[in-house]
Amino acid sequence: MQHAPRRLTASLYASLAALAAVMVAVSAALAAHAVVTRAVRGHSPAAAAATPSLPAITATTDSAPHPPPGVSSAPYHGVYVFRLKIPALAIDAGVEAVGTDGQGHVGVPASIWDAAWYRYGPAPGQPGDAVIDGHLDWYTGPALFEHLAQLKPGDLVEVIAGATTIEFKVSALNWFPYTSPPPGFLASAGPPRLSLVTCGGSWNSRAGTYSERLVVDALLV
Repeated sequence: MQHAPRRLTASLYASLAALAAVMVAVSAALAAHAVVTRAVRGHSPAAAAATPSLPAITATTDSAPHPPPGVSSAPYHGVYVFRLKIPALAIDAGVEAVGTDGQGHVGVPASIWDAAWYRYGPAPGQPGDAVIDGHLDWYTGPALFEHLAQLKPGDLVEVIAGATTIEFKVSALNWFPYTSPPPGFLASAGPPRLSLVTCGGSWNSRAGTYSERLVVDALLV
C-alpha cells in the first residue's frame, strides 16, 4: 500500500474518509442483497454454502486422504460401480464409489441424482454393513433421497453389479444425531446388510448441516 504524502490537507483527509465510508456501505448492501437472493431460493445462506444432505458420519476404515467431491445438479460422467433401484420410490440411479472428505466423513455423490457407496467398507452382498448415501435436497430443490423416509419394512432394494442383482429388504428406519454413527455402522463382519443414509431432522444453521441422519437398514434376501 502507498502512503499518502505528508502535505495532504485536512479537507482531503476528510474526503478520503468519506469515500471509504461509502465503499463500506456499498459492500454491506451487496452482501445483504446476496443473502436475500439466496433466501428467496428456499434455503438459508448457510444451507446454500454448505452441502445440505451430506451424511456427516465419521468413517474409520480409510487411511488415505480424499478431497470432498464437488456437488452439482448436472449428471455425473464418471464410472458407476453399481446401480441402485428402489421400486417403491421409483429410484433407478447410478452409484459412485467414494472415500472420505477432508474432515473424515463418508464422502457423497458428485451429482444430487446419484448415490454413493463407501468403497473402503464392505461391498453390497459381502459380510458386514455396506453403506450407500445420497442427498436429501440441494438449494435448487429435491434430490435423489428426498422420499427415503417413506420406505417401509419389507420394501425391496436392489443393487445391480454388472449382470448380478443383489436384493435386500428394508428391516428398519432410524434417525440419529448427525455426530453419532449408528451401532454397527460400516461393520466388516456379520450378516450382509445395507445402510442407506441421508439427512433428516431440521437445518442447523450454526453447524451448517441437518440435525439428524436417517439410516435405512436393509437385509440381504
